[in-house]
Amino acid sequence: MKHLQKKLFLLLIIFIFFLLSLLYCEKQTTPVENKTPNISLAVDEVAVTEAWLNLNMENMLDKDVLRVYRDDSVIYTGKPETADTTLYDNGLLPAHSYSYHASLTRNNQVISESKPQSITTMDTTSHQFSWETFSFGGLGSSLLYDVAIINESDIWAVGEIYADSAQPSKLYNAVHWEGQQWELKRIKTNACGGVDYPAIRAVFAFSSVEVLFAHIDGSITYFDGNNFVNDCSLITQLNGSVRQMWGVTGNDLYVVSGNGFIAHYNGSSWQKLESGTDFDFQDIWGVVDSTNGQNQILAVACNRFTNDGSAVVQITGNTINLVQGTGLPSNISGVWSADGREWYICGDGLFKSRDLSKPWQKIADQPLIYKLCIRGNGPNDIFVAGYLGLVSHWNGYSWHTYPQMPGHYPALAVQGDLVVAVGQETAGWVGGPAAILMGRRN
Repeated sequence: MKHLQKKLFLLLIIFIFFLLSLLYCEKQTTPVENKTPNISLAVDEVAVTEAWLNLNMENMLDKDVLRVYRDDSVIYTGKPETADTTLYDNGLLPAHSYSYHASLTRNNQVISESKPQSITTMDTTSHQFSWETFSFGGLGSSLLYDVAIINESDIWAVGEIYADSAQPSKLYNAVHWEGQQWELKRIKTNACGGVDYPAIRAVFAFSSVEVLFAHIDGSITYFDGNNFVNDCSLITQLNGSVRQMWGVTGNDLYVVSGNGFIAHYNGSSWQKLESGTDFDFQDIWGVVDSTNGQNQILAVACNRFTNDGSAVVQITGNTINLVQGTGLPSNISGVWSADGREWYICGDGLFKSRDLSKPWQKIADQPLIYKLCIRGNGPNDIFVAGYLGLVSHWNGYSWHTYPQMPGHYPALAVQGDLVVAVGQETAGWVGGPAAILMGRRN
């Protein structure tokens, strides 16, 4: 009797397993045609004349036709290669409202529609600026390398200025704007490189009480609003001077220099990072990403006077990866982004990218003048400066080049309706006074 019960129990287990197998196979082999298709549309980003939309599709067949509408106009017909894709729409009007939706048609019947998504494009910014010029020095070759705007009454420009007729060799390494005029400054170091007042190559300001100056001897000076404190600790790793700086705070700072040098300061010490290139770094820029805490940082490098190549690197923490440079020239100087999505690089041309894994796109209708730097407020408010007095502005719809004094501007800063470019009055890198070009939007 027990043997029979065991046998019946075993048969029951086998029967249950068989039924479950049938159910599983039936579920696995359900035709796609019987599944409910679904499409959704979401707004990714909106600019002045462009919009990016995220499209998601489920259970779409080859015979199905997808259409995406802007208001009543079809802007896309077909089948994307992936179920999740980004659609790009351009030719829009500034400060204009649009509605987008997507529909899926099978056998000439609509089987799925997305919810409508409304957008309003950004407005253009004004090209109208009033410009004022300032010059310093003239007793020798004076030059300003960099500038930082804290506010309209607190601006620092740095370089090397010879302006004392009684002491022609006396060097001023900074000028400070206090709202009414520029004041020449001499920022002293600990003579790390044997000089008390070396020229300053770069400046970066977090606030009026947290300003950093990079001297050509490799030292960094910190200004707290009252006192200047010099730090020589970077000199042991750096061969030369810092070219540019970018950071989130004074305790999370990156510096770049020649021969592929990149270093990160964590609040207590400097760590040299392996950049993957031996080209000279020209610029670094980052965007604070508050959504995931991962900042977007790019640095650009080239040997400017040999034209033997260029490199773009992406920095994540203390990790550096080379970014493909297809489409870029061998001579690049500046990098900038408003949001970490669309990046701009300038130099022998102007270029942009929304996908760092794809070739860079060259921006047309640019003056054939070398561009040294690029900065801005947003995708509809970008400035480029360079040789031959070049200063150009993108308002989201068009470029405008301002006819200004001769000279060159290796650096500029932009904040709101204020733009400041710094450099030298002469057209070359030899002789002449240092120059500042200050523009205010009307």
